[in-house]
Amino acid sequence: PSRWAPGDFGGHSPAVIQHTSGTIGDPHGVVHSHRGLLAASAAAGASFGHDEHSAILITLPLFHELGLMYGVLHPLAAGLPVYLMTPAQFVQRPHRWLRLIQQHRITTAGGPNFMFDIVTRTLEPEAPGALAVSSLHACFCPAEPSRSCPTAPPTARLTPVARTRGR
Repeated sequence: PSRWAPGDFGGHSPAVIQHTSGTIGDPHGVVHSHRGLLAASAAAGASFGHDEHSAILITLPLFHELGLMYGVLHPLAAGLPVYLMTPAQFVQRPHRWLRLIQQHRITTAGGPNFMFDIVTRTLEPEAPGALAVSSLHACFCPAEPSRSCPTAPPTARLTPVARTRGR
């Protein structure tokens, strides 16, 4: 058998072909180039203010565009730790998400909007042993408006859980 040899890829050569879901138009394949993916990774790092102390928690499927970018490609390109949690794992134990943020000092978290709704509905801020999420600087919900995100109003239920801005 022949041995694999790396190809001669230029920045504009295709890296990934991703099929869209059709959320904002007809479903179709999108070709992403190597250069485009690296530029998107750099933009993600800049927009979230990532540095060598950043850590990411993603609760999105990796076939989703943002799951792929923020769960695999950006952390790999930037050399950042990333923690993956499926939406099913989140629904089984929503507080596990908060524990991961505290345990791994997560600075950026992303997932579906229902996830943030569940956290704000089920959180008991006055409970003994409340979890500190002060490391969290940004969270995002893809392709939908955020109704309840721990880093933006309403934060009344998360304030007693040591949610603060700054490192």
